[in-house]
Amino acid sequence: IKWLYTPLAENEEETLDEWLSEKTGDHRFFYGKRNGISYAVDPRALEGDLGSDIAASIAQETENLKFVIAHAPEWLKDDGIPETYKELFPDFLFLKVFNHVRNMSYYIGGVYQDEPHAGRVQPTNRPVPRQVQKQAMQSIFDLCSDMSWMDANRDFMHLGGPNSTISSMAYTNMPMMHIMFRIARMALSVEKSDAPYTQKEALDDVASFIFRDSRQGKALAPRHMTWAGQYI
Repeated sequence: IKWLYTPLAENEEETLDEWLSEKTGDHRFFYGKRNGISYAVDPRALEGDLGSDIAASIAQETENLKFVIAHAPEWLKDDGIPETYKELFPDFLFLKVFNHVRNMSYYIGGVYQDEPHAGRVQPTNRPVPRQVQKQAMQSIFDLCSDMSWMDANRDFMHLGGPNSTISSMAYTNMPMMHIMFRIARMALSVEKSDAPYTQKEALDDVASFIFRDSRQGKALAPRHMTWAGQYI
């Protein structure tokens, strides 16, 4: 509001640039642009941003969704609510989780993009730090390793028809389709980083996640078999 509406008699452009420079690095004033380039996505500028602590954000959101699953059938008993809305409600929840996994995946090979301003020494394009990328990958694994909580309330599953599970659809669509899409687009982040999270390391992390049981002499669970096929 100050930047847009303060009357300035002279040196307007110079004064405005100075105001912007004063806020450099203050996350409260960050303004990200929507990304149109899949290999250089700024994960801070996504719809449904996860904040500065990815793991904490996902943990809290998962608890919220568990609460919704437990209580949605009783909330939706009102006859004034359209049947089509009730039938689609499980899909809404699935898409919520789907979007969270997608947003986490954009940290993998992500690039922070900052507006250039006179006097600013910060580079315009900065790779997401290696450890943040690895944390995002691990957060995806943690969320997707066991999604049985999506099936905890039979009445919730049956809002959309005689579904036997919701988790099976989640396992089929997550996390491999998000992760492999990002691994294929990590080259720019790797090239610009002094200590990169490489594509080989990312693939090794994925393989360790999928084949952990088989490396311990155990049979792969059905969802891991699905992921193995998608990975290969």
